[in-house]
Amino acid sequence: MTHDDLRFYSYLFVRRLPLMTAIGAVTGAAGLAYVLSLPSSYEATGTILVKSPEILATLAPTTESIGALARLQVMQQELLTYDALLALAKQHNLYQDAEVLSSDSLVADLRDRIAFSPVFFGGNANALGFSVSFTAEEPELAAKVTNDLIQAILQRDLNERASRAAVAVSFFEGEVAKLGEDLTAIEGRVQAYKTEHLEALPDTLEFRRLLQINLRDRLLVLEREQSSLQTRRANYIQFYSGTDPPAVGADLPPEQRQLEELKQALVSQRMLFAEDSLAIRSLKSQIATAEAKLGSLSIVAPGIEDIPARDMQLADMDTRLDAIALERESLQRNDAELANSIAATPANEAALSALEREYDDVRTLYAAAAARLAYASTGEQIESGLKGERLILMEAARPPEKPSGPKRLPLAIGVAAAALAAALGAAFLLELLNRRVQRAADVERALEIEVLASIPNIPVRPPIRFKLPSLPLHGMGSVRS
Repeated sequence: MTHDDLRFYSYLFVRRLPLMTAIGAVTGAAGLAYVLSLPSSYEATGTILVKSPEILATLAPTTESIGALARLQVMQQELLTYDALLALAKQHNLYQDAEVLSSDSLVADLRDRIAFSPVFFGGNANALGFSVSFTAEEPELAAKVTNDLIQAILQRDLNERASRAAVAVSFFEGEVAKLGEDLTAIEGRVQAYKTEHLEALPDTLEFRRLLQINLRDRLLVLEREQSSLQTRRANYIQFYSGTDPPAVGADLPPEQRQLEELKQALVSQRMLFAEDSLAIRSLKSQIATAEAKLGSLSIVAPGIEDIPARDMQLADMDTRLDAIALERESLQRNDAELANSIAATPANEAALSALEREYDDVRTLYAAAAARLAYASTGEQIESGLKGERLILMEAARPPEKPSGPKRLPLAIGVAAAALAAALGAAFLLELLNRRVQRAADVERALEIEVLASIPNIPVRPPIRFKLPSLPLHGMGSVRS
């Protein structure tokens, strides 16, 4: 920028100074009048304290799962909802021209006038509080609305904590009742299954196996006794028939000898095979057939005299043989039943184990639900006794003595800046609209030619004229210059 440009802009500024002064004065006066006309606003503030629980959570758990800051943020959003703010404005009659204002404008204005902020006492994060403030045109109204907001927060927090505790207790009471019914039903099923399969339960398996071994040992003893009696009977008959008594297993009738061989084979096979094996069953069938065939034969040879003592001996032997047969039949039947029960035990054990696992699972769930019910009941008692963490009023809002706004000095400074900007803007706009040629640069820009020299504006003063006085002549007229 050259010296001529500075002189030109200075000339323009001086020429536009009266206009700029007028515009700045009008704008500043109007702005100041508006600032002075703004009504005073008063901000009332109350403080809520988060009181620590009187009973530690490690000793007695409560149902509270979120922190105090999170709870306040939730309640803040609930209090600033559309319907809640409309109800607040109607309750305190905050807007005299509520019919003129739209609901959206009213809600937006209230949200600007309500403020929530956390307060840390001494910079300690555990010493936490909240400040609630409301701005109104009257100090008493600001304090009243603030205290109402604080009471709403405190009551809402108290109700929510009590409600959560009651809901938790009700829920776990239902769970305990339902699981108790399931546990009783499964206990009945287990008892019914044990009663139905009483003879084939896994807890008596070892006893039944031992009993089966004893039965089979008894069967072996009876078979040996039966074989001995039959041999003695045959020898007895042979003796009284006039022949020499045959040795055991020699000179016997073919049927008797075959029966003795089968019995000996059965005894030896039982050492190797189980009672329900095919070989044992086949030998038992052959022995039964041989005994039936031997019994059908005449036991007294023809020509033998009827001697009472001999008949008594034979009767005793027959009676004992019949008793042995009956006992063997009973023992074999018991042995078969034991074998069947032992064979059915693994399947019963699997089914019973499934029922017991189901019972254990339900019992575990029942114990867990009962423990949670105890925790929930403890938490409900703590909440009802106001012994847990809760929000309390630390300081109520009082009517402020001094207005909190508007900030008139900053607004006045802003108005002065706006007036100056308006004055400069008006001068600049007038110069933009001015198309007259005022300097050499305007000629070059308009005609696109180069100006070699410019003659500045030289003010011309009018010529000074001197008027000579007229001299009087005697006898002549006056002479004019």
